[in-house]
Amino acid sequence: MLPVVALCLGTSVLALGFAPRAVPVLGALPAVGGFLLLVLGQIVSAPHWVLNLSPYRHLGAVPDAAPDWPGTVGMLTAAAVLLLSGLFGYRRRDLDESSR
Repeated sequence: MLPVVALCLGTSVLALGFAPRAVPVLGALPAVGGFLLLVLGQIVSAPHWVLNLSPYRHLGAVPDAAPDWPGTVGMLTAAAVLLLSGLFGYRRRDLDESSR
């Protein structure tokens, strides 16, 4: 579950940097939206590319199966990019507001 938590943190920081009022919605999106997408997609037999948008699709069923290392590394990399982008946006946002 760590990759999903990291994605939530990354999207929260990204929202904080660019759209602070959207932090609760965007921060919960990977966890809540990903779960709903996976469950509803399986119910309606959605195409595989739609189901692959859910982060839960890329988690291994540990301990029953081996972890999905490529999926885990990909999600952690995406979380790091989101986090760094959010920090950059936060720095720029503070500079823009102080110059007014």
